[in-house]
Amino acid sequence: EKLSIKTNDKPKSEIIEQIDKTLNEKPENIIDVEVLSSMHCLFKQYILTNLNDNSMSIYKYLSVMRPEIKSLIEKFQETVKNSKGYISLECEYERTLVNGETQICPMYFTIKSDEIFNVNDFITKQFNKLSHREQTNHPNKGSGWTFKSCKQLVLSLNKHEIMNAGSYIDLPQEIKAKKACVNIKNKDDFCFIYSIRCAIDKPKTHVERAKQYEKFVNDAIFSGFDYPMSFKDVQIFEKRSYNSKYNYPKMSINIYTYDEKLNIVPLQISEVYDAKIEIDLLYVKQDDKSHYVLITDLSKLVSSQLSKHEHKKFLCRRCLTHFYKLSALSDHLEICKQHEVCKPIMPFPGQTTKFTNNQKKFNHPYVIYMDFESILEKIPTCKNNPQRSTTTKIQKHIPYGFTLYLVSNVTNRMYKPICYRAKNEDDLPNVPTKLFEELNKLSKYIAKKYNSKNMKPMKLTEEEEKAYQNSNLCHICEEISYQDPEKTLGFMPDDWYDDTFKKCRDHCHLTGKFRGAAHRICNLNLKFPQNI
Repeated sequence: EKLSIKTNDKPKSEIIEQIDKTLNEKPENIIDVEVLSSMHCLFKQYILTNLNDNSMSIYKYLSVMRPEIKSLIEKFQETVKNSKGYISLECEYERTLVNGETQICPMYFTIKSDEIFNVNDFITKQFNKLSHREQTNHPNKGSGWTFKSCKQLVLSLNKHEIMNAGSYIDLPQEIKAKKACVNIKNKDDFCFIYSIRCAIDKPKTHVERAKQYEKFVNDAIFSGFDYPMSFKDVQIFEKRSYNSKYNYPKMSINIYTYDEKLNIVPLQISEVYDAKIEIDLLYVKQDDKSHYVLITDLSKLVSSQLSKHEHKKFLCRRCLTHFYKLSALSDHLEICKQHEVCKPIMPFPGQTTKFTNNQKKFNHPYVIYMDFESILEKIPTCKNNPQRSTTTKIQKHIPYGFTLYLVSNVTNRMYKPICYRAKNEDDLPNVPTKLFEELNKLSKYIAKKYNSKNMKPMKLTEEEEKAYQNSNLCHICEEISYQDPEKTLGFMPDDWYDDTFKKCRDHCHLTGKFRGAAHRICNLNLKFPQNI
C-alpha cells in the first residue's frame, strides 16, 4: 500500500519482483506516516519516518520529505481553511571511542510555528529554520561527534483564528491627545486601504476624511482580498508590494493594539527589513467591530509608557524597547528577530513582590536522607579538541549499596536506618530496584500517617489558651486583616459577616500540638505536602 502497488489477481513472484523494482528505483520515497489528531480534528500531528535506512544529509532528507509534507498540509487545509504549524526533526549523531565502540547521541530540533499562507513558502521557511537550528546546536562540536542520520520528522498543524478590521471606531481620548494617529472616518470596510494610502501620500488637510482615498480602492494591488482585511492578508499584501507591476513602494506593515491600561502592545510585526516605507497600524476593537488606524508617529504614541526622559529614542518595533543609541538598537534587533513578538513589562517604582505560598514556610513533617555508594568504572574516551571547551566523561558510577534515614520533624524521631549492599557482582543491577522498593514502602508508611483516621485531636494547655486569646496576628501569613486610624487587627471580629479572616486555633494533626492562632482561610490552606 505504501508503494502504491496493486496486488489483485497477481502471482506472488510477480508482486515480489515489482516490490523489488520499486524499492530500487525510489528507495528514498518510502515514508511511513503516523497521524495523531484532536477530537474535532482542529489539531493534527503527523510523524513521518523514512523507511530507507541509508544515511543521507539533512538537506536531502528534507527534500525527500517535502512532497509528503505538502500533500499532508493541503489535505489538512481542505477542512481547516486558516492554519498554522511547525516542523520538528529528530537526528542521530555518532562518534568512535578509543576502544573502537560507536557511541550514539539523539538530538531533537524544534522551531516556532508559522502561519500557512502559501504551502511551498511555509515549507521552505521551516526547512531553512531547521537547517540553521541544526548548524547552531550541533552537539558538542569539537569532541568527535558527526552527523549519522535523520530518524523522523514531525509536522504539527492546527487551526488559526484570523483577525480583521473594518468600519470606523473612535479612539480613547488619552490616545487621541497624543496626536500620533490618523483615524479615518469610513463607513465601509476599506479602512486598511485608506490607512495605506494616507501613509504613502498624506493629504495636507482633512486627512481623516475617507473621500480623499476612495479613488484608490480599485487599484490592482488591493484586488483579490476579502474586506475587512485580515492579518493573514496583510502579510500577503506586504509581499505583493515588492512586485514592480503594481507601481507601489516596497512596504513593511506592523500592527499594534492597546491593553486595558491603554499601553501599546505589538500584535503582528513584519519580518521585512529592507522596505522603502514602514507603516504602523493600530488595531482597535469594540464589541464585534474592529478598525485599522494609521500611526503617524510611533515614538510619540508610546514614549510616555517607556520613559519620562525627553531625549531622542531609537525604538524596536518588535518589542517596543527603546535605546538612546542606534548601535544599541542594531545589536538588540539581531537577538529580537529570533523570538516571538512581545512587549516586556518591567516593575514600576514602589511595586513589591508578595509571598503567598505560606505552607512553604513550614518544614516537611517527614524527610528521607539517602546515601549512595558506587563503584567507579573508567570510561574510554576519544581525544578532545584543545581549542574548544568540552566536557569529558571519565568514570561511570555503578551503585552497589545505599542507606536510607527517615526523620520526623514533628516528633524529632530518627527511624532505624535501612541499609542494603549488593551480595555479589550479579546483584549490582538489582540495587536501584531495591532502592525504589524501600522508598515505596516508606511513602506508604507516611501516607498512612497522613490518613484522616489517624489524625490526633488538639491538646491545649492553659498557657496556650491564654496565648491564643492574646494573639492578634496569624502565625501562618503574619498579615493584618483590618486597619483604621484607631486600631489594627490581625483578625476580623467574631460578628463579622465573612468567616475568611476570623480567628481559629491551628494545631498539628500528627501530634495534636497547638501551633498558634490563625485565619480560618490560612488554616484550611495549610495542608500536608504531597511529596517527600
